[in-house]
Amino acid sequence: MDPDTHVFVIKKNKWVIGIGSMKAIPNTKIVEIFHIYIDSEYRRQSLSKKILRHLESLAVKENAEFMNARIMPKNIIANALFKSEGYIEKEKTGRKIKIFQNKENLGLTKSLNILIKKAEGKYIFRQDSDDISHHNRLLEQVNFFKSNEDYALCGTFAQIIDENNRLVKKITRFSKYIILTLNNNSYCLIHLGMSGTLHILNNNKKKVITNLSFYQYKQLPAKHNHLKFIFSNFKIIYNDPRRFGFFKLFKSLEE
Repeated sequence: MDPDTHVFVIKKNKWVIGIGSMKAIPNTKIVEIFHIYIDSEYRRQSLSKKILRHLESLAVKENAEFMNARIMPKNIIANALFKSEGYIEKEKTGRKIKIFQNKENLGLTKSLNILIKKAEGKYIFRQDSDDISHHNRLLEQVNFFKSNEDYALCGTFAQIIDENNRLVKKITRFSKYIILTLNNNSYCLIHLGMSGTLHILNNNKKKVITNLSFYQYKQLPAKHNHLKFIFSNFKIIYNDPRRFGFFKLFKSLEE
């Protein structure tokens, strides 16, 4: 993980209920706040203030003099949080960011096509709300296009990060086992058993096929959901009516 980026979580009964992240901009005295997120069931308990104050303590260790947070005007809760903690809204003179909002939910594909038509610049970059880009990403991609004029599309390398800042370096399969190799040389072993399935639930989509497997129910059943992986925009849920499957973390290959 980028050493200038800090990510931490709040847990209750071993469940992640809050996430905070920030990045110290290299060669500056500025820290950029990326995320302050609290699970909907645990809001109104001042947990967001605790996350913000912890981010501030990390910024002090980075010898930062400024902390920035980019907040949408419609995010009333976030704006109220920062104002209550003494943060000052930056003047919007010379603003070059345009915000477009559909009158109704048109879905991702149609929305992207609309934005492409409205784009006025030479290059178009895309990033999802739960992504974190390297601070040199845009510069590297622009330089690539300038040196390779025949190219019309440029992707980026992606890394999967868990709540403990461990990178998922590789996902492999051995017989009926799914193996996640983490960057600290530990391993997560997943066995779905004869009846286990993984389901992905997108917060913005309803009544769609959730099952990532090719058997059992197409949509997540109401019962026998034993394990949840909660992200900002989606959840991955392990369902097993017979409880034959398991998840286990190994600290080393020798275990």
